[in-house]
Amino acid sequence: MGQVEFLSQNWTAEARQEFYTTSQGSRIMPYAWFMALEVSDSQDSFASVRLPELGYIANNQIVNNPDKLPVGFVRDINEITKRDYIGLNCAACHTNQLSYQGKTFQIDGAPSLADMWGLLSGLDDSLKATLNNADKFTRFANKVLGQDAGNATATNKLKKELSDFVK
Repeated sequence: MGQVEFLSQNWTAEARQEFYTTSQGSRIMPYAWFMALEVSDSQDSFASVRLPELGYIANNQIVNNPDKLPVGFVRDINEITKRDYIGLNCAACHTNQLSYQGKTFQIDGAPSLADMWGLLSGLDDSLKATLNNADKFTRFANKVLGQDAGNATATNKLKKELSDFVK
């Protein structure tokens, strides 16, 4: 796929990025978990490997998106707990790309071809694999807890939170 061209839809590149990255309050799971999560049957990053396979469109702009999440995947901060969550906004399901005569056009507001059910079942599979595979959980805990990963209390708390979440 070559250079992506955007249809003239009467908005600026800044407005487009706002559409792609503004939270609308959906909170799927803690952000750190999502970023640390591996594909269920490998050590590959769920976000880096699985999301493109499911048809979610890359967004390599770093304005309001330093982790280069796909279009419509957003970091949402719970103002009460101050905990970050991964969520989706409308752009995840309503942005698409069309290739025609060697050109790729991105259409904002179009129905997506991304697989939402594949996303949800893939997250479920990966979370269960993380909970049930000691090596996978250790890698997950190291990424989520950072310097506290060696702390048994912190690791046990994370394991319980993950177990409760999976249930």
